[in-house]
Amino acid sequence: MNDHDSSALDGEHLPEAEQHLDARDRVILASLATAYDHLDPPPEDLAARATFAVAMTELEAEVAALVQADDHDRELAGVRSADASAARSITFASDDHTLTLQVGRRGRGRRRLDGWIAGDATRAASVGLRLVDTTIEVDVSSDGRFVVEDLAEGLAQLSVRAADGSALLVTPSFQM
Repeated sequence: MNDHDSSALDGEHLPEAEQHLDARDRVILASLATAYDHLDPPPEDLAARATFAVAMTELEAEVAALVQADDHDRELAGVRSADASAARSITFASDDHTLTLQVGRRGRGRRRLDGWIAGDATRAASVGLRLVDTTIEVDVSSDGRFVVEDLAEGLAQLSVRAADGSALLVTPSFQM
């Protein structure tokens, strides 16, 4: 084994600038890293936000597949509309939670609501969707997701509740 191979075992192909560091330099850098971790730690909800970002990426793929399926059904029915497959996102935030909604069209005057709760999503057990003439209760999955199919367009309001019934988040009214 040559010197190059042994350095690969120690640090896995270090960048050129780090190849010139000695043991004392590495101790100083490690001390600086510890100081930064202490003085400016990563946000406590960083993992939840990263998971939420991944879920949003998955949402975009799911919505695209759904829109494509809906467009296919409309073509079979002889109905075509340029804006019938439009979807919009709405985000609500509180100190502890973020709620993102994707409101998609399901046909004339009908909507589908996909929702994701970030923050302590494991506490969210159910969502109450209040419409003008009714309230619909849906369960929230362990990763903070829920879906409500085939809704009439109009004003709506959501309340997210924990398993004990306590409110975690309540939105203002919004147009679906």
